[in-house]
Amino acid sequence: MTEDLEVSQEFIEESLGAIQNIVKPRQKFAPFTKKERQKRRLEVFRLHIDLGCSAVKISEMMNINRNTVNQDIKWCYEQIQTLDKTPDQMFDRQLFRHETQRERLVRALEQTVNLQEKLSIEKLLLDLDSKIASIMLKVIDYQKEAAISSMKSINEYLDKNHKNDDFPRFVLKQEFDEVTTETRKNIDDLIAKGKK
Repeated sequence: MTEDLEVSQEFIEESLGAIQNIVKPRQKFAPFTKKERQKRRLEVFRLHIDLGCSAVKISEMMNINRNTVNQDIKWCYEQIQTLDKTPDQMFDRQLFRHETQRERLVRALEQTVNLQEKLSIEKLLLDLDSKIASIMLKVIDYQKEAAISSMKSINEYLDKNHKNDDFPRFVLKQEFDEVTTETRKNIDDLIAKGKK
């Protein structure tokens, strides 16, 4: 008689399948499932980064809380930041942010009719352009300093390990900006002698 009370294997498998397909109730403070949240974040990222929409605009367009949009934007930037491994990548990201912000301001300027608002936006554009120019100048200075430092290190190594005068030494053309006319003439003469 106990054999008749056993649950069939087929029933167990069907029950397990049904249990796995049941949607779990949402948590009190998580109105989106993981999949919905990922999809929402990607859309917020696209609207904010690619199209330059503000958090308020995205909130209205997607019909979600503005704080949620702000958290998604913050999350997106955190994800981008974790991808930055080199100074070049950090520079590219910062420049991209400034250019995206500039595009938004230009669109706002085109749509604005009020003179006072136009002046405010133009001031913001000027500030932003100054920041972009400042970043570019810092990069140029950094590259110049790195090149000079590398050249000096190479020449110091050559001076220590190869005392033979026939072994070449290196000069950067950027250094010509920092010497007198007479010194530059002497350097040109030395370079000409070295090439013979």
